[in-house]
Amino acid sequence: MAKPKLKQKSGIRINPKNEGKFTAWAKAHGMSVQEAARHILANKEKYSSTLVRRANFARNASKWHH
Repeated sequence: MAKPKLKQKSGIRINPKNEGKFTAWAKAHGMSVQEAARHILANKEKYSSTLVRRANFARNASKWHH
């Protein structure tokens, strides 16, 4: 009898204390998550490296099929 396939989990693990921080930043600045990501990535020199990394993650994650 064949083993049932288990759903594979992503290798990405987001620390629970950081989850939702980029979304909160975007909403606080009156933007959608993708608008904020585009804005930050177009003006990297104006933002912290942490915020740039979060914006890049948001852009990449939008391409995933959840």
